[in-house]
Amino acid sequence: MTRAEHRKNMYDLVEEWKNSGQSQKEFSRQHQINLYTFRYWAGKYNNQQQNAPEGFISFDQGASGADICVRYPNGVELYVPMYLPCATLQKLIKF
Repeated sequence: MTRAEHRKNMYDLVEEWKNSGQSQKEFSRQHQINLYTFRYWAGKYNNQQQNAPEGFISFDQGASGADICVRYPNGVELYVPMYLPCATLQKLIKF
């Protein structure tokens, strides 16, 4: 299992816990996860949710054939077609 898959699995469990109404202790025991490991992932999940952008902004797609440049803080640039669906762009940015 890759790191990204493991993170997604743990985040899914945290979301499940939030909807369960159980305490972290009860939930982690039920799912056979060390309580402190679960608390670690719940903390990471909460930090990620607080730092996540509210959503994508809308932009004019009138210029056909134009690219969008996404520049990461480390200087890496990602060029994607203007017509790329927002959901796909979100996946590229997230991982």
